[in-house]
Amino acid sequence: MSSRMFQEIREKRGLAYSVYSFNQGYSDGAYFGLYAGCSPAKTAEVTRLMVAEFEKIATDGIRQDELDLAKGNISGSLALKYESTMARMNRLISAEIVNGEFFDLDDSLMHVNSVSLADVQNLAADLVKRERSIVAVGDVDESTFAEFI
Repeated sequence: MSSRMFQEIREKRGLAYSVYSFNQGYSDGAYFGLYAGCSPAKTAEVTRLMVAEFEKIATDGIRQDELDLAKGNISGSLALKYESTMARMNRLISAEIVNGEFFDLDDSLMHVNSVSLADVQNLAADLVKRERSIVAVGDVDESTFAEFI
């Protein structure tokens, strides 16, 4: 199963080729992003749908089955990151740079499994309130994003 945004924007409406969210943590901050690859003509509609879906999570939360699926996906991905020596080395280096400490697989899985429905909704609500920035590559006018920033 894919994300809510992917289902709504790509599968249901066919507005974008690729849709996903991502995050990156650092020792003194982090960022969370939403991405969509779409035609310039669809940019405003796709952006509106992405923001609306995120706001819906902030307001209504997510279902337990969605959280369980996300935890399973993240846990599987983490386990794979411990498979190869190169992946382990990259993880060790990243952990040292970002956190100053390393979490083994069991610790990481414990953190993933401790996330609650309320945690997800609270984080989404916090992120929705924050100042936004938008980056667009291609033939898109700046005014397209005026309502979102």
